[in-house]
Amino acid sequence: MSTKVLITGGGKARQHRAPLLKETRMSLVDIAILILKLIVAAMQLLDAVLKYLK
Repeated sequence: MSTKVLITGGGKARQHRAPLLKETRMSLVDIAILILKLIVAAMQLLDAVLKYLK
């Protein structure tokens, strides 16, 4: 497996070169994590609105 070294402002980060199919399509785990983050954000917004109205 080949790795690329990226030089960023904070230092060096290794990035594994993934196949083209994996780069263009999100995996099911990434989609599930994104949906859970959106649910948490919506619940936090609802909590803030309810505290404001109370």
